[in-house]
Amino acid sequence: MENKMNHAIRLVYPQWQGGNISQWITEVDDPAQASMGYCLGARLLNFLAPDSGRATYFVPISTDATERRVTDGIMDKEAIVAQTKAALCMLGAIGPDRIVTLGGECSASVAPFTYLADKYKDDVAVVWIDAHPDITLPGDDYCGYHAMALSPVWG
Repeated sequence: MENKMNHAIRLVYPQWQGGNISQWITEVDDPAQASMGYCLGARLLNFLAPDSGRATYFVPISTDATERRVTDGIMDKEAIVAQTKAALCMLGAIGPDRIVTLGGECSASVAPFTYLADKYKDDVAVVWIDAHPDITLPGDDYCGYHAMALSPVWG
């Protein structure tokens, strides 16, 4: 049986709605379909990452590629909020001490960070490996939530 203080999990979170790649890749015919590449990325990471023997959990996400809508400065806010709530509920029920997140776009880290920050209060560390700072805010020029994952305020 695993030591409770060492209860680590692998969380596969293929969220795609926070990304809006069509802004940079204008050649795509269907921007929503192109953004769903983040789903494939999460699954590929899970396939390629070495098996640590830890339990693996999958956050349920919507793959409905409906019209993408900006609400409160955030594209697809409703789907992101629903998926974040589902992830937080899942993590609360599992109760891990550590989480390795294999995500789609960057905002897949928000729920694990939130869970761990609540669990450890002022004694939490985050290792963020990314190609950009993820500190934009709702209402900035870019409405993709993945670029807001580390921002100090969410509107």
